[in-house]
Amino acid sequence: GRHVGWGSGRGGGRRRLRGARAASKVRGPHPGRVLDADTMASGDPFLVFELLEGQDLASILRARGRLSTADAIACIAQAAEALSEAHALGIVHRDVKPSNLFMVAQQGHMEIKVLDFGIAKLDAGSDTSVTVTGSVMGSPRYMSPEQIRDPKRIDARTDVFSFGVMTYEMATGRRPFEGSSPVSTLAKILESEPAAVLSLRSDLSPELARIIRRCLRKVPDERYNDTRDLVAALRAHRWDRVPTQTP
Repeated sequence: GRHVGWGSGRGGGRRRLRGARAASKVRGPHPGRVLDADTMASGDPFLVFELLEGQDLASILRARGRLSTADAIACIAQAAEALSEAHALGIVHRDVKPSNLFMVAQQGHMEIKVLDFGIAKLDAGSDTSVTVTGSVMGSPRYMSPEQIRDPKRIDARTDVFSFGVMTYEMATGRRPFEGSSPVSTLAKILESEPAAVLSLRSDLSPELARIIRRCLRKVPDERYNDTRDLVAALRAHRWDRVPTQTP
Protein backbone atom coordinates (compact mmCIF):
# COMPACT_ATOMS: atom_id res chain seq x y z
CA GLY A 1 0.00 0.00 0.00
CA ARG A 2 0.95 3.63 -0.35
CA HIS A 3 0.40 6.67 1.79
CA VAL A 4 0.63 10.16 0.44
CA GLY A 5 -0.65 12.87 2.74
CA TRP A 6 -2.12 16.19 1.72
CA GLY A 7 -4.51 18.67 3.28
CA SER A 8 -6.77 21.39 1.99
CA GLY A 9 -9.79 23.30 3.16
CA ARG A 10 -9.36 26.24 5.48
CA GLY A 11 -10.38 24.43 8.70
CA GLY A 12 -8.64 21.09 8.27
CA GLY A 13 -5.88 22.77 6.27
CA ARG A 14 -4.95 25.10 9.12
CA ARG A 15 -4.76 22.15 11.50
CA ARG A 16 -2.52 20.33 9.05
CA LEU A 17 -0.28 23.37 8.66
CA ARG A 18 0.09 23.48 12.43
CA GLY A 19 0.86 19.78 12.26
CA ALA A 20 3.44 20.38 9.55
CA ARG A 21 5.17 22.99 11.72
CA ALA A 22 5.12 20.57 14.64
CA ALA A 23 6.36 17.59 12.61
CA SER A 24 9.10 19.65 10.96
CA LYS A 25 10.65 20.27 14.38
CA VAL A 26 10.97 16.55 15.10
CA ARG A 27 14.19 15.09 13.68
CA GLY A 28 15.12 11.47 13.15
CA PRO A 29 13.90 8.76 10.78
CA HIS A 30 10.47 8.03 12.24
CA PRO A 31 8.23 11.09 11.81
CA GLY A 32 6.57 11.34 8.38
CA ARG A 33 8.34 14.12 6.47
CA VAL A 34 6.55 17.19 5.14
CA LEU A 35 8.11 18.15 1.79
CA ASP A 36 6.25 21.36 1.05
CA ALA A 37 3.52 23.66 2.37
CA ASP A 38 1.86 26.44 0.42
CA THR A 39 -1.45 28.11 -0.37
CA MET A 40 -3.53 27.66 -3.50
CA ALA A 41 -4.96 30.58 -5.49
CA SER A 42 -8.27 30.00 -3.67
CA GLY A 43 -6.57 30.71 -0.36
CA ASP A 44 -6.78 27.09 0.81
CA PRO A 45 -3.54 25.83 2.36
CA PHE A 46 -2.04 22.52 1.29
CA LEU A 47 0.78 20.20 2.32
CA VAL A 48 2.88 17.68 0.42
CA PHE A 49 4.15 14.68 2.39
CA GLU A 50 6.69 12.07 1.40
CA LEU A 51 5.31 9.07 -0.48
CA LEU A 52 5.47 5.98 1.73
CA GLU A 53 5.40 2.40 0.48
CA GLY A 54 4.07 -0.12 2.98
CA GLN A 55 1.09 -0.60 5.29
CA ASP A 56 -0.34 1.18 8.27
CA LEU A 57 -0.49 -0.72 11.54
CA ALA A 58 -4.31 -0.77 11.53
CA SER A 59 -4.27 -2.78 8.27
CA ILE A 60 -1.66 -5.17 9.65
CA LEU A 61 -3.70 -5.77 12.81
CA ARG A 62 -6.81 -6.44 10.74
CA ALA A 63 -4.87 -9.04 8.75
CA ARG A 64 -2.97 -10.70 11.62
CA GLY A 65 -5.22 -10.11 14.61
CA ARG A 66 -2.24 -9.64 16.88
CA LEU A 67 1.56 -9.44 16.67
CA SER A 68 4.35 -11.46 18.21
CA THR A 69 5.81 -10.00 21.38
CA ALA A 70 9.01 -9.02 19.56
CA ASP A 71 7.17 -7.32 16.69
CA ALA A 72 4.80 -5.50 19.06
CA ILE A 73 7.75 -4.18 21.07
CA ALA A 74 9.63 -3.19 17.91
CA CYS A 75 6.65 -1.27 16.51
CA ILE A 76 5.81 0.54 19.71
CA ALA A 77 9.44 1.32 20.54
CA GLN A 78 10.16 2.94 17.17
CA ALA A 79 6.98 5.01 17.39
CA ALA A 80 7.69 5.92 21.02
CA GLU A 81 11.18 7.02 20.08
CA ALA A 82 9.77 9.33 17.41
CA LEU A 83 7.33 10.81 19.92
CA SER A 84 10.07 11.12 22.55
CA GLU A 85 11.77 13.65 20.28
CA ALA A 86 8.46 15.50 19.95
CA HIS A 87 7.86 15.39 23.71
CA ALA A 88 11.31 16.82 24.36
CA LEU A 89 10.25 19.80 22.21
CA GLY A 90 6.98 20.23 24.11
CA ILE A 91 4.87 18.69 21.32
CA VAL A 92 2.02 16.32 22.22
CA HIS A 93 0.64 14.35 19.27
CA ARG A 94 -2.88 13.77 20.73
CA ASP A 95 -3.99 11.30 18.05
CA VAL A 96 -1.71 8.29 18.43
CA LYS A 97 -3.47 5.27 16.89
CA PRO A 98 -2.61 2.32 14.61
CA SER A 99 -3.68 4.08 11.40
CA ASN A 100 -1.12 6.82 12.18
CA LEU A 101 1.76 4.34 12.39
CA PHE A 102 2.97 3.37 8.92
CA MET A 103 5.39 0.52 8.26
CA VAL A 104 7.77 1.12 5.33
CA ALA A 105 10.55 -1.00 3.87
CA GLN A 106 13.99 0.45 4.57
CA GLN A 107 17.06 -1.45 3.37
CA GLY A 108 15.68 -4.90 4.01
CA HIS A 109 13.76 -4.23 7.21
CA MET A 110 10.57 -2.49 8.24
CA GLU A 111 10.59 0.93 9.80
CA ILE A 112 7.77 2.79 11.56
CA LYS A 113 6.75 6.28 10.47
CA VAL A 114 4.51 8.38 12.73
CA LEU A 115 1.94 10.31 10.72
CA ASP A 116 -0.51 13.16 11.19
CA PHE A 117 0.56 15.74 13.72
CA GLY A 118 -2.48 17.72 12.53
CA ILE A 119 -4.01 18.17 16.00
CA ALA A 120 -0.72 18.26 17.87
CA LYS A 121 -0.60 20.41 20.99
CA LEU A 122 2.47 22.53 21.64
CA ASP A 123 3.41 23.84 25.05
CA ALA A 124 2.38 27.42 25.71
CA GLY A 125 6.03 28.34 26.34
CA SER A 126 7.05 27.36 22.83
CA ASP A 127 7.51 30.04 20.21
CA THR A 128 5.30 27.92 17.97
CA SER A 129 2.48 27.55 20.46
CA VAL A 130 -1.09 27.38 19.22
CA THR A 131 -4.43 27.85 20.88
CA VAL A 132 -6.09 24.55 21.66
CA THR A 133 -9.85 24.72 21.73
CA GLY A 134 -12.04 23.02 24.29
CA SER A 135 -13.37 20.58 21.71
CA VAL A 136 -12.50 16.90 22.02
CA MET A 137 -10.24 15.98 19.10
CA GLY A 138 -8.70 12.60 18.50
CA SER A 139 -9.84 9.00 18.18
CA PRO A 140 -12.15 7.88 21.02
CA ARG A 141 -10.74 4.35 21.38
CA TYR A 142 -7.22 5.66 21.99
CA MET A 143 -7.90 8.77 24.09
CA SER A 144 -6.69 9.20 27.64
CA PRO A 145 -9.13 10.02 30.45
CA GLU A 146 -7.72 13.53 30.81
CA GLN A 147 -8.04 14.22 27.08
CA ILE A 148 -11.72 13.35 27.34
CA ARG A 149 -12.28 15.54 30.40
CA ASP A 150 -10.28 18.61 29.42
CA PRO A 151 -8.28 18.52 26.15
CA LYS A 152 -6.68 21.86 27.00
CA ARG A 153 -4.95 20.39 30.05
CA ILE A 154 -2.92 17.52 28.68
CA ASP A 155 0.75 16.71 28.34
CA ALA A 156 2.96 13.92 27.00
CA ARG A 157 1.35 11.40 29.32
CA THR A 158 -1.79 11.42 27.17
CA ASP A 159 0.29 9.97 24.31
CA VAL A 160 1.70 7.39 26.75
CA PHE A 161 -1.86 6.23 27.47
CA SER A 162 -2.55 5.91 23.73
CA PHE A 163 0.61 3.84 23.36
CA GLY A 164 -0.70 1.57 26.10
CA VAL A 165 -3.97 1.09 24.20
CA MET A 166 -2.11 0.25 20.99
CA THR A 167 0.33 -2.14 22.65
CA TYR A 168 -2.55 -3.93 24.39
CA GLU A 169 -4.27 -4.29 21.01
CA MET A 170 -1.10 -5.49 19.26
CA ALA A 171 -0.43 -8.06 21.98
CA THR A 172 -3.96 -9.43 22.45
CA GLY A 173 -5.89 -8.65 19.27
CA ARG A 174 -8.44 -6.76 21.40
CA ARG A 175 -8.78 -3.14 22.41
CA PRO A 176 -8.79 -2.52 26.17
CA PHE A 177 -11.80 -0.19 25.99
CA GLU A 178 -14.51 -1.02 23.48
CA GLY A 179 -18.11 0.14 23.78
CA SER A 180 -21.11 -0.16 21.50
CA SER A 181 -20.77 3.51 20.53
CA PRO A 182 -18.11 6.24 20.77
CA VAL A 183 -19.84 7.63 23.87
CA SER A 184 -19.87 4.25 25.64
CA THR A 185 -16.22 3.73 24.68
CA LEU A 186 -15.32 7.05 26.29
CA ALA A 187 -17.26 6.05 29.40
CA LYS A 188 -15.27 2.80 29.64
CA ILE A 189 -12.00 4.71 29.37
CA LEU A 190 -13.10 6.96 32.23
CA GLU A 191 -14.62 4.32 34.50
CA SER A 192 -13.56 0.76 33.62
CA GLU A 193 -10.39 -1.27 33.97
CA PRO A 194 -9.41 -3.48 31.02
CA ALA A 195 -9.08 -7.25 31.27
CA ALA A 196 -5.58 -8.27 32.38
CA VAL A 197 -3.32 -8.76 29.37
CA LEU A 198 -2.03 -12.12 30.63
CA SER A 199 -5.59 -13.42 30.97
CA LEU A 200 -5.97 -12.94 27.22
CA ARG A 201 -2.49 -14.10 26.19
CA SER A 202 -0.66 -16.28 28.66
CA ASP A 203 2.56 -16.53 26.62
CA LEU A 204 3.16 -12.78 26.78
CA SER A 205 6.13 -11.42 28.68
CA PRO A 206 5.03 -10.49 32.23
CA GLU A 207 7.29 -7.45 32.05
CA LEU A 208 5.56 -6.24 28.88
CA ALA A 209 2.21 -6.79 30.61
CA ARG A 210 3.43 -4.56 33.47
CA ILE A 211 4.54 -1.87 31.01
CA ILE A 212 1.13 -1.90 29.31
CA ARG A 213 -0.66 -1.75 32.66
CA ARG A 214 1.41 1.26 33.73
CA CYS A 215 0.69 3.09 30.45
CA LEU A 216 -3.05 2.56 31.00
CA ARG A 217 -3.25 4.02 34.49
CA LYS A 218 -6.17 6.42 34.81
CA VAL A 219 -4.09 8.91 36.80
CA PRO A 220 -1.37 10.52 34.63
CA ASP A 221 1.12 10.67 37.52
CA GLU A 222 1.06 6.87 37.68
CA ARG A 223 2.16 6.46 34.05
CA TYR A 224 5.54 7.02 32.44
CA ASN A 225 6.29 10.73 32.27
CA ASP A 226 6.73 10.64 28.49
CA THR A 227 7.68 8.24 25.74
CA ARG A 228 11.39 8.64 26.55
CA ASP A 229 10.69 6.79 29.79
CA LEU A 230 8.59 4.26 27.88
CA VAL A 231 11.44 3.56 25.45
CA ALA A 232 13.80 3.07 28.40
CA ALA A 233 11.39 0.52 29.90
CA LEU A 234 11.24 -1.35 26.59
CA ARG A 235 15.01 -1.65 26.15
CA ALA A 236 15.07 -4.93 28.08
CA HIS A 237 12.84 -6.40 25.34
CA ARG A 238 15.16 -6.06 22.35
CA TRP A 239 13.43 -2.78 21.59
CA ASP A 240 15.65 -2.16 18.54
CA ARG A 241 14.51 -5.32 16.71
CA VAL A 242 12.29 -4.50 13.74
CA PRO A 243 9.70 -6.68 11.97
CA THR A 244 11.14 -8.39 8.89
CA GLN A 245 7.93 -8.67 6.88
CA THR A 246 4.32 -7.58 6.63
CA PRO A 247 1.36 -9.79 5.65
